Amino acid sequence: MDTRQRIIEATAELLRSAQPGGVSTRDICRAAGITPPTLYHHFGDKEGLYDAVAAYGFDTYLNGRRSLSHSADPVEILIFAWDAHIEFGLTHPSLYTLMFGSGRTDADTPAALRSRSIFTDILARVARAGRLRIDIDQATLVLEAAVVGTTLQAIRSGHDPAVAAHLRTTVLASLVTGIAGDNVDATLTSAASQLAASLDEADGSVLKPVEMALLKEWLRLLATATVDPRVRSVAREST
Repeated sequence: MDTRQRIIEATAELLRSAQPGGVSTRDICRAAGITPPTLYHHFGDKEGLYDAVAAYGFDTYLNGRRSLSHSADPVEILIFAWDAHIEFGLTHPSLYTLMFGSGRTDADTPAALRSRSIFTDILARVARAGRLRIDIDQATLVLEAAVVGTTLQAIRSGHDPAVAAHLRTTVLASLVTGIAGDNVDATLTSAASQLAASLDEADGSVLKPVEMALLKEWLRLLATATVDPRVRSVAREST
């Protein structure tokens, strides 16, 4: 094991039983068998180290949970990903706090970006299946805000499985079709999202770039114009 990896694993082990603020540079150096200059050489500062530790912990966790990665149902994968995200936060509260609850405003942590990319990839599959109500970028933002908020609240106030399940159903039903409790007619939304996802894989030989951009914008408007059932209800009453 190289020095950098040894420092990461030693820090991760310290964080299993302490909050980030309770682990000093001296503690880390002692556990890894290094001096402070070595730590700074590899990570720049303590924040850089914590970014690397969070990414390591998150990827290690994900590597042990691949059972649904090849499922034929993308919504099933999305549900699994939501549950796995919360489980990671509850079983690794210090690492999760480093990823999402550290109060940083300068940039996302590498681990947070990794988490977001996973949700984006899954939502793209949902869109290609014609089951996404809004465009992929918006759905990713909504999903990330909801699952991170749910997880941080569970870490701080205790996990209530019933509340977590209700939140999951409510959030996912607003984003995709085929969720229990879903009673919103979203045929147009789903079709627009599906076509938009397919266009991302097209070779571009049929439409000019300007035409493609315009079509994608129209599809985005169609995908987002029918999200709120109240808006749809008002429109029907006016006709």
